Amino acid sequence: MGSDFGEKIRRLRLANHMSLGDLAEKIDTSRSFLSQLEQGKTLPSLVTLKSIADAFGVTVGSLVDDPPVQKSPMVRAGERPKITHLQSGMALEALTIRDVHKIMQPLMVRMEPGSNSGHETYTHKGQEFGYVLKGQVIVELDDVKFELKAGDSIYFDSSRPHHFYNPGQEETLLVWVITPPSF
Repeated sequence: MGSDFGEKIRRLRLANHMSLGDLAEKIDTSRSFLSQLEQGKTLPSLVTLKSIADAFGVTVGSLVDDPPVQKSPMVRAGERPKITHLQSGMALEALTIRDVHKIMQPLMVRMEPGSNSGHETYTHKGQEFGYVLKGQVIVELDDVKFELKAGDSIYFDSSRPHHFYNPGQEETLLVWVITPPSF
């Protein structure tokens, strides 16, 4: 992700007849931040990335990767579409091909120590399921903290204010499923 990512946002913004100010107001950020993002000079948080996608009615995946050329139902480990340069030290890997007809989005989430989905809680339509493969994660739902370790899982309605972070000293690896797909 970088200047290509920023260019995609710029093209979407212009195609939707929006100024930097219009988009900044819609996603509650500054014009200068969006300008730097479009120029590839800064990276977004997961929450900001999701807000931008929602503002344009697209998935996060469509902002950061190109559509797959094959329609095989299988995705090889080394060929997963990735979102690797988030501001917070998180990396997302799609576990399926991008398909407008799927009803869930399974992701592999890698979190560096101290990384987070965003400092503020957020909400959206749908439901989420998380399973910790390695490390630990704290999921905050409605101001209640749930500490999950390897082998633990969580399932919740995404309309509840939530965010998550890695409080540990090692990488955390999660399988995360979102429905409907938004990444």
